[in-house]
Amino acid sequence: MRNILIILILSLFITENSFAKKIRVICKVGELYQGRISTDANKRKFIKKIPNLTFIVDYDDWSYVNIKNKSDKKYFLDKTFDGDRVLMQYTFSIDQVQLVIWAKEKQFLTIGTGFYSKKENAEDLYKIIKLKFDTINNKIPNYKKLEYVLGGEKYHISNLGTEEQEWQKYTIARDFMRSLDDSIVETSVHRLCVSRYGN
Repeated sequence: MRNILIILILSLFITENSFAKKIRVICKVGELYQGRISTDANKRKFIKKIPNLTFIVDYDDWSYVNIKNKSDKKYFLDKTFDGDRVLMQYTFSIDQVQLVIWAKEKQFLTIGTGFYSKKENAEDLYKIIKLKFDTINNKIPNYKKLEYVLGGEKYHISNLGTEEQEWQKYTIARDFMRSLDDSIVETSVHRLCVSRYGN
């Protein structure tokens, strides 16, 4: 009888967690470096410590918010690489490109930002990359342009395109980031990001 009760309790626990729509992701104090995460650790320049970050991830509509700015809702891609579940997001605007990657099982978060506006041909680069995004977005029904506070448009994953379309746009941002010199790239690294059920 006792074994049956234990099995029943475990079943209820697993079922409850399986259907949890929202999780809270708490990232402990991180570090900001000049350069990208793939740069040799001996060549990365430490800039400063980064405070804790806390996000609410909603699997119901594949979105997340930073608890310090809940009005800024963003969507993400959910991929699996080498058995690890990875949530990915990008932002592209007139002054920078940013990639957010959270490896859930490894409890690892990186946010890479490329300040390409520092380049002499920044305006031309913006137009080239913008055209690539627009080509895909023009095929997405009801897609709405996002105005950026510094001018031009802001691009990130939407909840309107297909998974393939959103992945294509992510790779545009990723490849552009890879083309930038380490001197204009900063990466924040949080090596311990734990998730909790509920919001």
